[in-house]
Amino acid sequence: MTCSALKTVLLAAALIASSARLVWGVEFAAERVTRIDGHTRKAYVFYREGMWRVETNDVGSVDATIVRKDKGVMWLLQSGRRQFQTRQYDPLEEILVGERPSGEVSREVIATETLFGHPATVYRLAVRDPGGAVHIYYQWLATDLRVPLRVVRKNSDWLVEYPRLNVTHHSDLLFDIPRFYRAAPSR
Repeated sequence: MTCSALKTVLLAAALIASSARLVWGVEFAAERVTRIDGHTRKAYVFYREGMWRVETNDVGSVDATIVRKDKGVMWLLQSGRRQFQTRQYDPLEEILVGERPSGEVSREVIATETLFGHPATVYRLAVRDPGGAVHIYYQWLATDLRVPLRVVRKNSDWLVEYPRLNVTHHSDLLFDIPRFYRAAPSR
């Protein structure tokens, strides 16, 4: 995955997950499916408040991304080379698990249903982007977890969903650079 594609995926995840109101104490592992402009990608997300790890299986890409807000860094891991790159944490890459995206202008209940085994409320959201444009999204919010399981942008080929989400505890090692990795040479 190229750096710009990675940034697009991270920004998409930030939109669906960023929030002023957090679900405190939620720690989970989930499969994440993104579809942007006809390109579908799958990843696995390990989340703990203030830190997360996203693992991908794309050929030739960064194999995992670890974000540590407490350290202000993001590490890009390349398992084939046992190397990592360090980048400064960017708040636009937030993957909080709250229900209200930043820039939300309005919210309307559309329906209730069960999605991926969780009771969910479906909302129609109007969200203002940083440039001032307002976009319409549909959000399936799990009422038992208060986590958005699916977000779809109206009139666009844009979707992010978590079809398999398990609340679980993670080892601290999951959010650190693996022991035998070394810094990648600068380009």
